[in-house]
Amino acid sequence: MSCSSNNKRLIYVDLIKIIAIIGVIFIHVSAEYWYKVPITSNRWEAMNFWNAIGRCGVDIFVMCSGVLFLSKKELSYKDLFKKYIPRLLIAFITWTFIYSLIKADFNITQSFLSLKKGLPRAHLWFLIMIIGIYLVLPIIRIFIKNARKKDIEYFLLLFFIIQGTLPFLQEFECFNWIKNYYKHIHPAMITGYIGYFVLGYYLNEYKTSNKNKIIIVMLGAISIVATVLLNLNEARQLSKPTTVFFNNLYINIGLYSTAVFLIVKEFCDKVRFNEKSKKIISKVGSLIFGVYLIHMIVKDILNSYDVNSLMYNTYISIPTVSIIIFIISLGLTYIISKIPFVRRIVL
Repeated sequence: MSCSSNNKRLIYVDLIKIIAIIGVIFIHVSAEYWYKVPITSNRWEAMNFWNAIGRCGVDIFVMCSGVLFLSKKELSYKDLFKKYIPRLLIAFITWTFIYSLIKADFNITQSFLSLKKGLPRAHLWFLIMIIGIYLVLPIIRIFIKNARKKDIEYFLLLFFIIQGTLPFLQEFECFNWIKNYYKHIHPAMITGYIGYFVLGYYLNEYKTSNKNKIIIVMLGAISIVATVLLNLNEARQLSKPTTVFFNNLYINIGLYSTAVFLIVKEFCDKVRFNEKSKKIISKVGSLIFGVYLIHMIVKDILNSYDVNSLMYNTYISIPTVSIIIFIISLGLTYIISKIPFVRRIVL
């Protein structure tokens, strides 16, 4: 998740990370009253809309990591196990304890006991997932180093079919029979989030033709519209809130995320950023990891003052509150980053 660069080639990665964290905040703000607002109301429709819009966040975060780590010429086991993985472990342990302490009303004994029940806040799962990818990173790099373009395309084809399309189709009654066979494949062993990791590298390393860019963007646009409508329809059929079509690994979210990644990359390839803009984007990009870790605390504090998705028109309040959370979290992360030793938990 961490990257800072002043060159044009990687400015787009920092910009994507900024968009990704705002997407993640959209999800968490819209989910605050997900199960408390009637699904037939305009408010829930707005929550469903913005939740869907934010769903590209995690996927493009992983794609950015793929760009950074698979494009490196060298990555030693020493760097991996003394620098990258310990950094994530320190952040995970520290913030898991912080959130468990808050959840237990600052009762240290209760906070430790609560850890047996699982993560104190759901967004911390991302760190565990990334650590998992880092553990197999040397193996992935061997594949990437020796793979032809065609080999990577074959892997990505498996990813989108086995991990994305088949599970997605199972959500429809006419394709329900697929479950009888799909359950024996164990798709996570084949692809999982590693698919997005490799996809990020592929889109960065190989030029996408203008024709394919148009196709991907069109498919992405269709996918996000379909996601909003399918999930809304499913909720009304079930008569209860659902996120069944918001699965990050489903083909609809995968196509949407790929389109967002390509649009930002294309934008950065065509726009000439001045040095000041590069410096600002790069600096903000370097703080995004901390924003991810701290933003839930900011969200909860604002919510306690009724600054949330319900404070006025939900279509407007969700992006407004999300931007406020982003700005405050960014400011707090910047301040923490200036404190020696403590900065290690956010950078």
